[in-house]
Amino acid sequence: MAVQSTCTYSIKTASIMVDMNAHTIRAWERRYQALDPNRNEENNRRQYSQKDIERLTFLSRLVKAGHQISYIAGLSNDILTSMVLSPQSETAEDQPSPEAVILQRCLTALESFELSLIHAELDAARHFLSAPGFLTGIALPLLRDVGRRVASGRCSIGQEHAFSSILRAHLMQTLFNVRNAIAVRALTRKDYNQGLAICLATRENDWHEFGILAAAIMIAHAGHVPHYFGPNMPARALAEAARAINADIVLVGNTPAGQAALNFGQLDYIETLNSQLPASCKIWWGGESHLPHEVPFENLTIVPSLDELTKLLKLAL
Repeated sequence: MAVQSTCTYSIKTASIMVDMNAHTIRAWERRYQALDPNRNEENNRRQYSQKDIERLTFLSRLVKAGHQISYIAGLSNDILTSMVLSPQSETAEDQPSPEAVILQRCLTALESFELSLIHAELDAARHFLSAPGFLTGIALPLLRDVGRRVASGRCSIGQEHAFSSILRAHLMQTLFNVRNAIAVRALTRKDYNQGLAICLATRENDWHEFGILAAAIMIAHAGHVPHYFGPNMPARALAEAARAINADIVLVGNTPAGQAALNFGQLDYIETLNSQLPASCKIWWGGESHLPHEVPFENLTIVPSLDELTKLLKLAL
């Protein structure tokens, strides 16, 4: 049985071993939490293990290849190893991005029901990417890939449900973090404009919530205040909630099948909202609506994508 090395190295020795300046190593630890070496109990000096040396070596090689340390510092050792060892050219443009590596590792883990690994990968991604970066670079591409795999039979319904549960938990945590940042800014800056109050839900009998959950994250990132009510919200209940919190906008997620009956249901839902909301409250209808071109509601805006939502949010204030 192999014996694990217990040797440790000073920062001076570590810097020589990985061909890096000791000041740079300290900066990576302090600014980006790239690694966390142990400390000597007597003099509090850093003690680098062999795993620390390997991590520094990988980080150094990737930075020299063109990656930003702020971009890769939060990645796990396994991901760094994959990035370094995977076949690639010497140019940074041809190397797999951290997002691509994480996506592939999550999909591979899903095939064998390694759910804890998916949790770990998504957790690392949330910490080194911005909220929009995590959303558009990891969460939504994974959602699309898993959907395609289920449709083709490569993933089972059980795998899809397990993945959806994990992804929802990480998106909810992302939303909480961005909402918390808004609250902190409001407390520390007296002149801070909290932005618009926006209610989000899907209409009754529509249980597809990832679209509005993604929208809530983008809304919070833009400095507005999302009030997330989740899926399957009756129109009257949503209007009542919007009135109670004095909402500026109600954004309804929509997952239509294209049938005429369902289109009629959309118009009926919008009509109920329109009759129950104050005139000052706008209605944003998310997704591919398949509504008639001429809709008789002046305060209704169709929001077909997250890109369009981002544009609207910039114009909303």
